[in-house]
Amino acid sequence: MALLKPYKEYMLENDITLTEGSAASVISKAKAKGKTAAVVFKETEEEERSARRLHKPGDPPFKLGKTIDRILAEVYIGYEQVLKQNNALDFDDLLIYGVKLFGGHEESVLWCQHILVDELYVPTSLGGSVLLMTGRFSQSRHKYDAIRTHEIYWNTTPCHHCWRS
Repeated sequence: MALLKPYKEYMLENDITLTEGSAASVISKAKAKGKTAAVVFKETEEEERSARRLHKPGDPPFKLGKTIDRILAEVYIGYEQVLKQNNALDFDDLLIYGVKLFGGHEESVLWCQHILVDELYVPTSLGGSVLLMTGRFSQSRHKYDAIRTHEIYWNTTPCHHCWRS
């Protein structure tokens, strides 16, 4: 993730460890909770203000540099901008837009009779939203049966790229 490069020297000087994978994971988790980069940045600013208010005169000096949370929030903003500039979506966006489509346009799922959900890739919060929007479900082992004519098959196979004939 080239977006971390501007922070590399600062992180080394301030003993901050942040890998591309961990940054991507934090961004993915924020998206799964429905948080945009602007929301994450605002929350980070509020946490920083709160920490400054709680700082007492006798406490060790308050460090005024960028925290790992601030760096992640700024990287997330840059990431959203790069996606927008390239007219692109990442996997999390595909799930989010699917939830918005199904949630806002019930007619978009009326044709659907079967849905295969790979739980290895679908975050619980988003996957659950998609399932709830396509009907009410009762769990019976690994198969979810909808009150409508939908059948939801929950893939619990650990193999990501298996095809069965």
